[in-house]
Amino acid sequence: MTGQQPCHQVPRQHAPGRGTPVAPHFAGYLGRDELRAEGLRRSVSARPVIGCVDEGQSLPRATLEGLRLLSNLETEKRKLIQIVLFGQPELDALLARPQIRQLMQRITFSGYLGTLSAERVPAYLEHRLAIAAQDGFTDVKVFDANAARALARYSGGVPRLVNVLAHKCLMLAFGEGVHRVNALHVRLAAADTPGVRRSPSWWKRLRAAWRKPGRPASPIALD
Repeated sequence: MTGQQPCHQVPRQHAPGRGTPVAPHFAGYLGRDELRAEGLRRSVSARPVIGCVDEGQSLPRATLEGLRLLSNLETEKRKLIQIVLFGQPELDALLARPQIRQLMQRITFSGYLGTLSAERVPAYLEHRLAIAAQDGFTDVKVFDANAARALARYSGGVPRLVNVLAHKCLMLAFGEGVHRVNALHVRLAAADTPGVRRSPSWWKRLRAAWRKPGRPASPIALD
C-alpha cells in the first residue's frame, strides 16, 4: 500500500494474494466486517494481520482517518490488525497536526532510520548487489573504494539517493562495457541527479581551510 491509494481500496486489492476470500458483491473494497472476520480467523492460528503503508507523508487526511478506524479492530485481548507506517521526515510534521492527534495517540512504537555513514556505504552496496545476484558466486564488489566514498559524499548517506546514484553508475559502467564502477561514474551520475550534495571545488576547500581562526583570510596577497 502506498500513500496514493485510497484506504478503502487497499484491502480489496491485496486480499486475493493473501488467500483471503473476496465476496463477489463487493465492487471495490472489503468492508470492516470482512477485515474483522479475517483478523479473528488469523488470530486463532497465531497468524497476525500486518498492514504496511509506504510513503506515509503523502497520505491525505481521509486516508489517515481510515487507518485510525482500522486500528480499532480488536478483541478484548489483542489488536486484530497491526499497522506499520513508513515515510519521509515530513511524516512527523503530518502526524503532529492537532486534527489527527487521535491517530498519533495510537502509535505504540516509532523509529528513525538515519543516514548511512561513509564507512557503511560499501557494505550496503555489496548487500544490495548480493540480494540481486544470480547466485553466491556472483562478484558483488562492483564499486571500487573511491566510487563508494564518492557515493557517500554526494548522497549524504541518504539510502534512497545512494540507490539512485548506484543505479545510474551501473548503467554507465554497462554502457562502457566495464565491470567496475569508479569515481568518474559517480560524478557523472551526480551531475544528472537533483538533490545530491555538490562538493565544493578544491579552491573553495582551500579558502575555507585558510579562513580558520588564527590564519589569514586568504593565502594570496595582491600588490
